[in-house]
Amino acid sequence: MLQQKSRFNVALTECVAQASDGASVMSGKDSRVQERFRNEDDNPCVFVHCYAHRLNLVLTVSATEVDLGKEFFDMV
Repeated sequence: MLQQKSRFNVALTECVAQASDGASVMSGKDSRVQERFRNEDDNPCVFVHCYAHRLNLVLTVSATEVDLGKEFFDMV
């Protein structure tokens, strides 16, 4: 996206937030994409861990670690 922003005709100054799955390459301390994105056009947009991915993580753990969750998904 950053390398081809003119191709996609996206104004980074109009972006209000970034979301990803929380991988270290996106949010980590070294050469993170969110930092590069902010520095590209001095855009202070917020970085958030994707809520759909968070929900997936919660449901996965619930289905495997909580006994009632295991029983429910076994019946389904």
